[in-house]
Parts: sequence; structure tokens; C-alpha cells
Amino acid sequence: MRMGLDMMENRTFASRKRWMARAVGALCLCAAAAAGKPEIAIQGFGWVQTGMIGNATDTLRFNFNHNWMQTAATQITANMLVDEHWSGALGIGAGQEHPMQGNTQNARLLRVSIATYITQANFTYSTGYEGKDRDHSLFSATFGFFPYNYNPDVKNLGLYLLRGPVYPGALVSGFETKETLPISNFLGTRLHTSLGQTEHDLIFSSETENKPLFDYSLAYIFSHRLGEAFRYGAGVNFYHLLPVYPFATNPRDSKQFTFVPAADVKDPIDRNYFYVDPADPADTTWLSNQGTKLDAFFRFDPKGFLPDAGFGKNDLLLYGEVGLIGVQNYKGIYADRFQRMPIMGGFNLPAFGWLDNLSLEVEYYSSPYKNDLTELQTEFSPTPVSNRANNLSPKTLDSGYVTAMGDTLRAARVVVSQSGTVFEDVPWGDPYDMSHLHQDDWKWSLHAAKTVMGHIRISGQVANDHFRPGGTGTTPTYFSIFSTPADWYWMAKLTYFF
Repeated sequence: MRMGLDMMENRTFASRKRWMARAVGALCLCAAAAAGKPEIAIQGFGWVQTGMIGNATDTLRFNFNHNWMQTAATQITANMLVDEHWSGALGIGAGQEHPMQGNTQNARLLRVSIATYITQANFTYSTGYEGKDRDHSLFSATFGFFPYNYNPDVKNLGLYLLRGPVYPGALVSGFETKETLPISNFLGTRLHTSLGQTEHDLIFSSETENKPLFDYSLAYIFSHRLGEAFRYGAGVNFYHLLPVYPFATNPRDSKQFTFVPAADVKDPIDRNYFYVDPADPADTTWLSNQGTKLDAFFRFDPKGFLPDAGFGKNDLLLYGEVGLIGVQNYKGIYADRFQRMPIMGGFNLPAFGWLDNLSLEVEYYSSPYKNDLTELQTEFSPTPVSNRANNLSPKTLDSGYVTAMGDTLRAARVVVSQSGTVFEDVPWGDPYDMSHLHQDDWKWSLHAAKTVMGHIRISGQVANDHFRPGGTGTTPTYFSIFSTPADWYWMAKLTYFF
């Protein structure tokens, strides 16, 4: 049943993207023909990117240590000004990519593939703006596939309101993801208004990233400026407000999900679909993929209060964000709102014009669960994944790889020698010792970029964030691979744009 649903979703999404691109293109062409002389601007980007995993402590299933990453991509977008009210954008991109090696066995099966995507496919009606500044119109309405970022100072961490699901409370980040670049990340409608120094956005969007796909969410964001120095704002996101497949969005309504007897609940941090109180089997917490997010953010530029010391445009900016990933508590699983409140702070270190930005970001999120979307993406389940495997010891970089055994409280190390394969027991930490579940609470990121000759951009990042490798040559993965303070990676990118 799930396979059939996945195939149906994939076909529906592909068909929806084709229809959307054709419709937007037809509307733009019709409007252009009516206007007679549309103004068209072509934007293009091409880049090569490489990086390496410096350290990944969790080697239970895959050993990503010192795995190299390499991608190359190009995209082109046509922006059309039809008349004083109507504008549109249409573009495509393609990138060369490969999965992670994982280990020698998986590395033998690697294949380089080409992934295509839509950069933009939208049209906008705008009114009440000055000059050509349509971004701050008195009113505008955008329809189609479009980019949106309510906190543009963010380089990596943050953007909690519109990135990632609600339950499980998994966070999303990475090096120059589409949420931080001018690449479409919303399919739907955006209504915008600017009233003096205050801006309001209402976004009605279809889910295209996390399952269950195509559910409609409604988000509202406002922001206000106090001169050039200070900006603040807040928002709410009613995630999966209108389900397309109710049996997937609310597992309680589906016979696809079975009841888990209390006797089978061996560990209070390992659950299947919903929580059952071992002391009272009748006390069951039914979860839903629906939920409400809250978010608040700010930006402060102190340079106007300081003497001119040759600071760059983005130097000394201080910005931050705090979110609540799920307003509703669920007994036994999501019972503490403070464990669902990520807090991020960023500061642009002084670069004195030598760099476009040198941004240090730090995040605290006290969730006791692994940053893993496996259950959600494979079973439509909003339950979290246990983080206890992070306490696995010792590492097995030199002697083999770690594999799971039948007993969930143990693991084994496979050692290959001249005498044959030897299975050695590896102690797994006490599953009821919750202290090690918070080893990944702190995250950090250092991002730098420099534009050369107006058309070349060099950027890089060193971080311990929520990076997901996306899988190996044989197995897809949905979890963040950085689970302790010792984990990190680096990325570097060379971009040409016009």
C-alpha cells in the first residue's frame, strides 16, 4: 500500500510540476503579447562544489568519516516585467551529484547522476510601489513555484518556521541550501503587503519535501523595521492544515497502523507510531503529522552607532531566531515544549571589505531524539527515533564497521582477518541513561563568501550542523550524521553568475 502511495505521489508531483510550468509560461507569454514590449532579464548561475566529512562519531550503520563530496550544477532563469503590475519568472537547473561512499562496500557501487529542478515558475501582481522596488509593494500576490526567506541574514542554521516538519521535531540546515539561495522552495500562493516599515506575508503552500506530500499549510509572517539598525518579526505556521491523504496525515484514522501492546514496548524511548504507557495499556497517545509552529526573529546593525572604522556592509550584524516546533504537547513523547524550542544566534565577524560576510552561527536545541526523518519518510510516522546509538563505543574506523544485531541492546563489530571473519561484541550504552541523548544539543557554523569582479563568488563553510548525506550507493538515509560535539565537515564552492 505504501509503495503504491509513493508511486502515486511521485507521479502526481511530476504532473503538477509540468502543469505548473506550462501554465505559468502560457500566462507570461499571453500577458507579454498583450503588453507588446515586455522587459526580460536573464539570470544564470554555474558552480562547482566540494567538501569532506571531517568526523562523524555515529558509525552504527555507515562510516562517513573522511568521505568526499562533490557536485556541479548550472541554472538559468528568465525574469519578465510585463507591465506596471504583472511580472513573472521561469527557469530550470540541473546538477551533477553522487551519494556518499559510506564504506568500501558501498563505494564500489557509486554512480554519478544528474538531477533537474525548477528554479522558479511563477507570476506576480504588484501595485503601490516606488520606482522598480516591487519587493516592497503596497500589495502583491505571487502564484506558482517561488523562493521566500523571511530571515535573509541566516547563512545556515535557523529558519525554523518554514523548514522541516513539526512532529518529529527534526531541524534542517546545510551548506547554501535552497532556503538561503534564490531558488524556489514554495509551491503555492504568497500575499504580501508593505505598510510603512511593517511587512506582512501570508503563504498558502503545498508540501513537496516531507511526507505526507501535497498537504496544504498556511503561514503568516510579519516584520517591522526601526530605521536601518533594527528589524524584528514573528510568524505562525499551521503545518498540514488541509490534508490531501487524511489516512497518512493522521495515522489514527488508518488501518495501516497497528496497535502496539504494552508488553512489546521494551524501552520508553523506542516507540512505534504512537506512545503506549507500559503501566496502563489503555493510556495511548495518538500522534498526528499536523502541528503548529511559532517563530520570532531579529536583526541588529550597530555600525550606525560606531565611528567609521572601515567596516564592510555586513560586518557586525547580530541576528537570531527562536522557534517552537509544535505547540501541542503529547504525553510520553513530546511532553516538554522547552525540548522543542531551538534557539539560534548569528554574528558577522569584522571582515573590513575583504569578504562579503564572515558569519558565525550557534544553535541550542535540547531535543532528546535523533535528528532523523526515517520514520516520517518511510512510514508517514510522526514519532521520533531514539538517539541512544550515539553512545556506541568504541569507534571502529580501523578494524571494520559496526552493524546492528538482533538484540537491540547490543551491537557487533565485524573484524576481517587472515583467519576469517570474527564477530566481536561491542557494548551499547545503558538505554535508560538519557544523558548521552543530548550530545547533539549544540550546533555551530562558520560561513564565508567573497565576490570577485562582480560575477565570481567564492564561498565556504565549516560546521557541525544538521547535514544529511542523503544516502549511499545502495541505501537512502534521512538522518543527520553529526551527533556529538566532535563531529564536523567543510565545504567550498566556486560560482559564476550573471
